This record gives sequence, C-alpha cells and structure tokens, in this order.
Amino acid sequence: MKLERICQHCGKKFFIIPSIIKKGEGKFCCRSCGAIYGVLHSKKKNTLIERLMEAELKRRCLKFISQFPVGGIGIADFFLPDSKIIIECDGDYWHKRLGREDKDTNRDFQLNFKGYKTYRFWESEIKESAKRCVSKVLRENPILQVG
Repeated sequence: MKLERICQHCGKKFFIIPSIIKKGEGKFCCRSCGAIYGVLHSKKKNTLIERLMEAELKRRCLKFISQFPVGGIGIADFFLPDSKIIIECDGDYWHKRLGREDKDTNRDFQLNFKGYKTYRFWESEIKESAKRCVSKVLRENPILQVG
C-alpha cells in the first residue's frame, strides 16, 4: 500500500511506501526537488567569486536574483529575470573535475531548451575582472543596457 504525499518543494503529489516515511524520508517527489530545497534552505554563504559578481551586478544597477531555482533543473548563481539570463560562477577546482564539464554542458543545454541563456565565468576570470565578465553579458544583450 502506498501513501499519497505532497512534495515540500514543488507541491506535486506523489506516492510512497510507509517504510520510507518511517525512516524520515519521502518528503520530496524526486532527488532534484530534494537538492533544490536543501540549497534554498541552507545557510550557505556566497563564495568570493559570487560576492565579486554580485557587487558588479549591483554597481551596474542590474535587476537579479541570486541562488535562484530555474526550471526544475537546478540553482542558478544569478538570474536576470527581465531577460531570462543566467550567470554561473564556476570555481576552477570544482568545475574542472572529471565529469563536471559534461554535467554543466548538459544543464546549459536543458536551460537553453527552456528559453534561458547561460553565461559561465571561471573563477580566474571573475577574480581578474568581474567588470569585464558583466560587460560581456551587457554587450551581447543590449536590452539590458540602462538608459
């Protein structure tokens, strides 16, 4: 016998066996919802490169949302809602690990399919000049230019 539950992240109804609930699990309809919920409700502090990028976005008076869940696919470091642009700040260590590049490429493809444009900047690029990174986004998307 399966019990009906409602996902704590997306609100979708799903069915689960009672033994999983007894273990304290079964709060989410899928791993993705559990991961997104975990990120959104954690006390994570932004990394240095995210803080540098955030400061430059604010300096340019761009409207953005940080740590934004996008399209059921994952969490975007920065989301520019007026243009459906995502900016990712990729740490040199974590994002150069074996298999990570393929995951990032696949994620970008899924987001592109849903109408988002993703910009990825390496840690070294952001540390060298966050201004140059944001300038690239603005140059390729003139609609974001402020009056």
